[in-house]
Amino acid sequence: VEETNALTEAQMRWNVNTMLAYGAKGITWFTLIEPYEMALKGSDGTTTGMDFTRVGLIGVNGEQNQTTYNAAKNINTWVAHVDGILMDSTSVAVLADGVSYWSLTEYPTWDGNKYNGMTLTASKRGGDSCGAMAGVFDYFGQTVYYVVNNDYTNAQDVTVGFDKASDLTIYRGSNVTSETVTTKTFDLAAGEAVLIIKK
Repeated sequence: VEETNALTEAQMRWNVNTMLAYGAKGITWFTLIEPYEMALKGSDGTTTGMDFTRVGLIGVNGEQNQTTYNAAKNINTWVAHVDGILMDSTSVAVLADGVSYWSLTEYPTWDGNKYNGMTLTASKRGGDSCGAMAGVFDYFGQTVYYVVNNDYTNAQDVTVGFDKASDLTIYRGSNVTSETVTTKTFDLAAGEAVLIIKK
């Protein structure tokens, strides 16, 4: 079997978070119990061991793949923290900032990087930004922004700005905080998201 690179947790997180920003209401993990044919083979063609580090959440003998299984578990913990809000929200728009997005401007819900007095910007120290995106949702009359770092390799500073001081409830990791600000900058890890409710 040829070696292939396993997805990193950051790449898996980016995949889930960008789908949620677009309004996905569910995430399904394909466990892929790896077949015997994916065993690692030596130069003489004989099996040298099983491969539990590349693709499946579950390995050929039923063991959890500690690389991808734990990543999925961590991502599920985050989604469980915000899923009640996202499930009860209606997608309104998708915002984007960064050169990697402008080739996609034909997407029908693409609204640039501004929406109803909110501006989204992304920057990366020491290099070109891969951009950021934000799904905009209506949550019982309140506006929700699901802000995602579009870089699945590097952290980026992602800033949300408002045309006036705004009361925000911010969900990040397992924490929930409240602030009244006109701008807020997040140092988001690769593929990381924060959920913001604007009251």
